[in-house]
Amino acid sequence: MGYKKSKVTLRTSEALRFIKLVVQIKLANEVLPQTRDSWAQYYTMGLTSAFILALALAVTVAIAKPTARSRLKRVVGGRPYLEVGYPFSVSLWYMGDNNYYTAETPDRHHTCGGSLVAPKWVLTSAACFDDNFLPGTGNLSQWKVALGMYDQREAEEHAEFRTITEVFHLPQYNLSESYGDLALLKLDSPPEWDCPRVFTVNFNDKPDCPQANQECLVLGWGQTAEAPFGNGSYVPNYAMVTVQSIADCAAAYGAPDVKALIGNVVIDENNVCAGNFPDGGVDACNGDSGSPLLCPCGDYGELQVAATVSYGFGCARPGFAGVYTRVGLYASWIKQTIADNN
Repeated sequence: MGYKKSKVTLRTSEALRFIKLVVQIKLANEVLPQTRDSWAQYYTMGLTSAFILALALAVTVAIAKPTARSRLKRVVGGRPYLEVGYPFSVSLWYMGDNNYYTAETPDRHHTCGGSLVAPKWVLTSAACFDDNFLPGTGNLSQWKVALGMYDQREAEEHAEFRTITEVFHLPQYNLSESYGDLALLKLDSPPEWDCPRVFTVNFNDKPDCPQANQECLVLGWGQTAEAPFGNGSYVPNYAMVTVQSIADCAAAYGAPDVKALIGNVVIDENNVCAGNFPDGGVDACNGDSGSPLLCPCGDYGELQVAATVSYGFGCARPGFAGVYTRVGLYASWIKQTIADNN
């Protein structure tokens, strides 16, 4: 995620806004009707006061003076999150050579992110499984799905690995235009529900959420700066971003000099653009594709997966927000695909 040259600690206003979002999760899950399957109820029950308190403690750590380790591996403009902070966040490992990681990082396999939206289903980026984008990634036998993982330097006993049996690309997906960048992964088996490390998460089904100027959270194991390429983070990070209007975002990406570098991408209501506009400094980056953008889209303001990371013009550059695929427009496709192939 993007690079921020200002002081390392979170500004107080940022911390307070984050706490506000955390409180929204707590309140929503105490009153949210239990109308979904048992696995969804399990997730909702898991977001109890104790769990939310743990998240609040993570904010306290973020406000405090950082350790040397956190200075090394932070989302620039954000923070490493608590070890059990977002138990639906998934790390997708490609075990073959896709030229992402360098000779200095041979022990890393994380390539993309995702969200566990049902017991055997991960929502992610379609481009991550497109041979035309990342050669070899269409070979599902080369992938591992890491659930409940935090620090990728450690052999964590609680981490669960699954294989992918099928990939379902959104029918509207178009690589050349970076459009409809959404896919569902079917896993070989559900997780063991190691509370509080593995839960599912609700995805947004409202096409108009999020809206411009709304504040959301982006998560991921991706790069903490645009360069050097291939240096993703060993631990996952979160950053607070603000949604930009589609008109402003499309205008920035439509500039002739930008189009000459990244091609004729289409940015419309299919997308969400978010970052720290216009200053830059906060963004998703390489290795974050498919990772969730969490916004308060629920009926009670709870955080839901509102979009997935797709692409950007570099990372966290001034004048450019990151571009995401809006989930609410395709909620019916997600639900139907899972129902028909479960």
